This record gives sequence, structure tokens and C-alpha cells, in this order.
Amino acid sequence: SIVIDNVYTTYSPNDFIESCKSEFKNQVYLFGDIKIAYLNELNKCKAALIDKMDNNLFIEKKLPNIDYSVETTLAQWLSQTHEIVVKHNKTVSDFQAIKNDAINKFKKHLVAKFLCDNKYYTIKLQKDKQEIEIQKYKKNLLDKQTEQVELLSKLKSIIKGKENLNRFIQLFLNRNDISVEVAENDFFILKRGNSIANNLSEGEKTAIAFSYFMVTLESLFEENKLQDTIVFIDDPISSLDANHIAQISSLINSFFFRKDSTGKVTNCFKQLFLSTHNFEFYSFLRDANNIKRKKKVLSEDGKKEEHPSCNYYMLKRVAENNVQLIKLPKSFSNYNSEYLFLFDEICEFKDKGCPEDRSYLMPNVIRRFLEIYTLIKLPGNKDEIDNRVKLLIGDVNELKILHYFSHFTSPERITKHTELVLKIPDLVDDLFVLLRKDEVHFNSLLSGVGRNSI
Repeated sequence: SIVIDNVYTTYSPNDFIESCKSEFKNQVYLFGDIKIAYLNELNKCKAALIDKMDNNLFIEKKLPNIDYSVETTLAQWLSQTHEIVVKHNKTVSDFQAIKNDAINKFKKHLVAKFLCDNKYYTIKLQKDKQEIEIQKYKKNLLDKQTEQVELLSKLKSIIKGKENLNRFIQLFLNRNDISVEVAENDFFILKRGNSIANNLSEGEKTAIAFSYFMVTLESLFEENKLQDTIVFIDDPISSLDANHIAQISSLINSFFFRKDSTGKVTNCFKQLFLSTHNFEFYSFLRDANNIKRKKKVLSEDGKKEEHPSCNYYMLKRVAENNVQLIKLPKSFSNYNSEYLFLFDEICEFKDKGCPEDRSYLMPNVIRRFLEIYTLIKLPGNKDEIDNRVKLLIGDVNELKILHYFSHFTSPERITKHTELVLKIPDLVDDLFVLLRKDEVHFNSLLSGVGRNSI
């Protein structure tokens, strides 16, 4: 009785939070009847025990009828009351989280109320429709802007093409009377001054055609495609004079070979072929600083060697309908002129100790060299080579040797040797005595054949 009286008697409904207070108060109210019923059943058991103890412990006694359901009812009540206490404790321990959740719910309530009061969703629906319309107009505007950019780009491309074409034409012709203008259909019109150009010369046609070709290559260069392009230029100087030939040679030298970010000259093509029948054009190209530059290549033993950046070839007809690509003869590839070629032949003859097998050929070589040399020194003199040499160095008896070996005047000179061939070394020595009288010219000759001395 003492224990059951003290069940949850230390708690008051006021000790619980508001949501648990009424539940606990109801449990306290129910506890009175449950306690009375439970105690009544206990008292029945107690009275039976006392009676047994007072009379005889060894005589069997039957218990009165006991309502055991009061025990189940009490257990259920205890469990329900315990749950209320646990709920109260949990709420107290999670009070901050519950508080925050309540605040958030309240905020959402206020927001929802505000949206409803101000017809937010009606306005939002209207706004969404307007956004869709705006996006349509923006797309139309973007399409128009893209079309405008394409048209402007096309216009700039045409204008730029015209400017580049005029620049090349004026560069080749070295005058500005021939130009191109853009027509309404985006075609070019050739003009001479303010009038349409008629009766173009062959040289002008060549310059215009080659200019158009160069504009095309310039476009490839700007698109970074020229580096992967094989370029073949076939005799671009047809009907052009020497001045225009020099212009085109200079352009090729600068256009196809440009400096990179490090200042090094690099090729702007995958492969470049130049063909010509004009020796003057070939000479300009061969002497162009970018074309003739050397490149360093590692040899098999790991040493760096200098090799030409380009090679020279010629087409040799071997049959009526057949030609063969061969190396350009040394006289063309190594020398600027026949004059230098002859001089190098004479130097080589002297270097090798005047070999007998070449002595029979040297008089003709020396004679041809002296013809050119004396004409250079005495361009206004119309005399024979003998007299021109005498004017330069005085009487030279050995000069007759040149005539002896240059002309077959009798059958007996064909059928026997002559001792005059032995005098060829002396003749060569005399030639160098003559050349050294003009040291500047002599040193230039040596430089022209890649020699420092002889």
C-alpha cells in the first residue's frame, strides 16, 4: 500500500509541458480507481493469509475469488504514464530543435499567407508567360545579330580581299593605275584609273593572276592551313621585265619564309616547288637570303652539319614524250655566272698541280675567261682579246698559246702532240699575275667561288 501510494506522487501536472500536462492530469485522475481496485484484491489475499496463520498453518485453505485483471490494468496505466514522462523529457531535451522547426513552420505560414493575400501565383503565371514571349524575341534578336555578323564578315572579307589583291598588283607592277573594285554581285571589276581596264598586256595579266594566287595563299596562312599545303608555282614571271622579276623574287623570299615568335626564320608551307625557264629569275631566287640559308642537321656520328634548305633540279628530255628530273649542273647551281664557273675551273686546275689530262682543255677555258675579263675591264674596247690583254699588262708572248689550242688550222696538229701543252702552267701563273693587278676584283672572284686564297 505504501509503494502504490507513492507511484508518481512526486510529480505534479504543472511539472509537465503544456502538451503533456492534460495527459498526465488525466492519468492521475484514473489512478484513484485503479489503486482502490488493486488494493482491494491485495487485502483479500492479506486477510486469507492472516486467517491461516491464526488457525492452523497445516490446514489447507482456499483463497477467495481474486480479480487478477487489476494487475494488468495497473501495468497498462504505468506504461502509459511512463510514455508521457518520456515524451515530456524528449521534448525538453529537443526544445531548441522543436522551437526552430516551429519557427520555420510559422515563417512558411506567414509566407504562404502573404502569397495568397497578394495573388502571387496569378502574377507568377502572367510573368512566366511574358518570359516565354521575351525568350522568343531574344532568340529572334540573336538570329538577326548572327545574320548581321555573317553579313559584316562577308563584307569585310570581300573588302579585305580587294585590298590584298590591289596591294599585290601594285607591288608586282610597281604602279597603281591598275586596281580592282567590288561590284554589286560581290565580283571584282578591273579598272585602269576610273575606267574599266581593257587591252591588258601579257605582263599585267600575269601580275593580276599571280596576285589572286597570292591572296588565296594569304587566306590559307591566316587560317593556319598554309603550313599543311604543298605549293607549286610555275614560271610566275612570264612577260615581265627585269624590275618586275626582282619584285616577284623578293615577294616569294619574304612571303613563304617568316620569323616566328623567337625571331627564327621558318617555312610557311609543307613543301614549295618553283619552276622557271628564266635564268634571271632563277638567279634572283638562288641568291634570296631565306632560300639559300643553311640548316643544321645531325650526321650519323652525332655532329652538326650544314645542309642547303632547298635543292635545284632540271628537266632533261630523254625521249620525244619523256623527261627526266636530274640534279642541276654544277655550273648553274654553284655559280652566279659562267665567268665564276670558268674562274673556279682554272683555280681547281692550279690547285691540283696542273694535271696533264686537263691541260688540253685549259687554253679554251682561259681564253673564254679572258674574253669576259677584258670586256669587264675595257667595255668600250672593240679590239681582239690579244690587244685588250696587251692594254692591261703589256706584250704577252705566251698569249699565242691560246690561239694555238683554240683553232685547228692544219691536219698535222690533229695527228701529233705538241710541246706547247707543257707551258700551260706558266700561262696560268701569268693569268693570276694579271688578276692580282686589281686586288679588289681578284678577292671578289675568290669570294664568289668560296675561296680565301689561291
